Amino acid sequence: MQEVVVAHPLGDELAALENYLQVEKARYSDDLKWNIEAEADALRTLVPSALVQPLLENAIKYGQETGPRPLRVSITAKVVQGHLEIEVCNSGYWVERNPTQTCGVGLSNLRRRLELIYGRGASLDIRHNPSTVAVCVLLPVRHLP
Repeated sequence: MQEVVVAHPLGDELAALENYLQVEKARYSDDLKWNIEAEADALRTLVPSALVQPLLENAIKYGQETGPRPLRVSITAKVVQGHLEIEVCNSGYWVERNPTQTCGVGLSNLRRRLELIYGRGASLDIRHNPSTVAVCVLLPVRHLP
């Protein structure tokens, strides 16, 4: 039996995340600033449901714990050489978690989902420096027929 993957254009998810960020803005007031930038081709690219949401939630949760105020979060999406590149970045710094704690489940679950859907055709990488943390997802481009 073949697994059915629910996919939608990235633009739909980014529009929903804009609404989510408005709710978070009510919670954090001036302590949260965000920016979403996506190329037109990226907005049309099909992605699995809830692809960016857990990355954004992590950026806000851990960024609030580690970064100066206001927390700055950005989401960028572009198509590069036949791949969709999505980056969720937040101000703050990377904290290595104790492996015996249940942290990191969201990222490991997302990595597993990407592997099941795309095999080796997708990746999820974490990049960090002293002032920012970024999670970058790379997927093959698929559009609506």
